[in-house]
Amino acid sequence: MIERKQLAVLHIAKKDLSLDDDVYRQILQQEAGVSSSRDLSLDGFRKVMKRLEQLGYKGSAKPKQSRSKTKDPNAIVGPWQAQKIRQLFAELGWHETERQQGFTKKMIGKPWAQTRSEANKIIEALKAMSKRQEVQRK
Repeated sequence: MIERKQLAVLHIAKKDLSLDDDVYRQILQQEAGVSSSRDLSLDGFRKVMKRLEQLGYKGSAKPKQSRSKTKDPNAIVGPWQAQKIRQLFAELGWHETERQQGFTKKMIGKPWAQTRSEANKIIEALKAMSKRQEVQRK
């Protein structure tokens, strides 16, 4: 069986080529011997894609942006990270700003996280402390 992404590519190609369902299923049958794209093997998928490319399918026009740009550890702290840090401080009962800054300064040498990697370091430390606190309560 093929992956969902590959199945989506087939359906996009079908739409881009304006193929009606009968013609699309005929291509599936001729190239891969199946009547439904869900039954395609990887080899069958390649054969069907080759045929769709012969019919004029060119694939997506714009290249997908690399996820590595969004995962830059030196990027500024994301809003979800700031929210998670606040949530973890609250779980630990650390409502005083001085206590929060003291912990953060001890962890990263700054009163507040400036980058995603610093925020992740604080989040992981707070999660571990929260988990230990839960175990002690039991």
